[in-house]
Amino acid sequence: MGVEDKGFNGTQIQALKEAKEKKETHGEMESADPGFLVAQDTCYVGFIVEVDRFYWQTALDTLSNVGFAKVYSQKTSLTAAYLLNDKVLRFFDQHSIRVIRVVPD
Repeated sequence: MGVEDKGFNGTQIQALKEAKEKKETHGEMESADPGFLVAQDTCYVGFIVEVDRFYWQTALDTLSNVGFAKVYSQKTSLTAAYLLNDKVLRFFDQHSIRVIRVVPD
């Protein structure tokens, strides 16, 4: 069933098409299902004298907005992978959802 079948008029259809094009030109991606796209980022949090620097690893499913976070003392690819394996993939596996794409920072 297309937008024409749902009672939209020509002006509304054009506005929807323009909004979609605008999203695409700004690099926004649409997620069709949970697990289709997980965005991951690393953020410097601060410094504690006895501990040293620490970083916050985050991952977010872009459709459901389910988020995961862990604090690490290093900013490495291993800590990013550990968050994915320990938290993200485990969670989605428990719900029988396959993660298709991961976009790093």
